[in-house]
Amino acid sequence: DADEKISKIIDFYGTKRKNFSWWVGPKSQPDDLSLRLESKGFTLEDVYVGLAISVHQAPSFKKSDWTVKEALTEPELRNHVSINAEVWGMDSASIEASIREKMSYVSLPGRRGGYIVAYHNTGLPIGNGTYRISSGGQTMYLIGSAVLPEYRNKGVYHSLLQYRINKSKEEG
Repeated sequence: DADEKISKIIDFYGTKRKNFSWWVGPKSQPDDLSLRLESKGFTLEDVYVGLAISVHQAPSFKKSDWTVKEALTEPELRNHVSINAEVWGMDSASIEASIREKMSYVSLPGRRGGYIVAYHNTGLPIGNGTYRISSGGQTMYLIGSAVLPEYRNKGVYHSLLQYRINKSKEEG
């Protein structure tokens, strides 16, 4: 029963619910999930419109001076979060919570997503990105990116995008 499953998830988060958001996509089930969540006190915060392209039609970007790699260790995840902290203005408690959440996620067996960091040739983290692969394995979702202001318009985002396009091709 859908309501029973929804209640179970809400109960799991309990008092942490103020920090809990539920993303509802076009294929979320049941079809009226948004209405059911609203009846349980959730409020619609935002609506996103996305674009899609077949990876076989995706453009290739020129080789750049930036190195992009998957963030799997705590120091690498700290680099990922440090960019968000600077770009989006996170406080220290939010930074530490984000690192814990990301550490927990990368340790999951069978996880379908990841975090990437673009590094300057000096080793400085200058950009990041996140991706998730759909449960059916047919779609890669680009879950945001951030580039430090002083490195914008220099191809860093293109490098992050190219990495994820290549990763999508590798994953089939």
